Amino acid sequence: MELKPEGEVTQRDILEFAIDTERKAAQMYLTAADCVTDEKARALLIELADEERKHEIKLSELMEKVEAGGPLDNELKLESIKKNQEVFGKTSLPANTTTKDALQFGIEREKAMMELYEVFSHLISAGVFSELLTYLANEERGHLKKLEELLAQQTSEAK
Repeated sequence: MELKPEGEVTQRDILEFAIDTERKAAQMYLTAADCVTDEKARALLIELADEERKHEIKLSELMEKVEAGGPLDNELKLESIKKNQEVFGKTSLPANTTTKDALQFGIEREKAMMELYEVFSHLISAGVFSELLTYLANEERGHLKKLEELLAQQTSEAK
């Protein structure tokens, strides 16, 4: 799913994009978990898939309460979305993906999502919606930390 051009994006558009992105992330983490042999990495990837599904549920619940409204007044900076489009669209990794590759892709994805939610949260100043986006940005930051720690551990064990 792609967002509309700048000046046409509504709150519902942002929610739909975020829901779709979280759904794809959960799928990607599950397929990545099937590709790796390291049990710690597999467990983390499955945990992250579960977290992304929870994010999707929270966003879907909010979607039921939010009206589309008109285009948002603030100018939406689509650069971060465009530069991360490949990351957002991916639902699986190649079958020959290594543990390191899966962790590095997870790191890229979490950074992209964190940036996306931060952009969205600054764009929208409306109470619960903005709070959820800030919360999700912090959640992605936590996921990023876990992935980086495991990758660092994997790298040091390989030496």
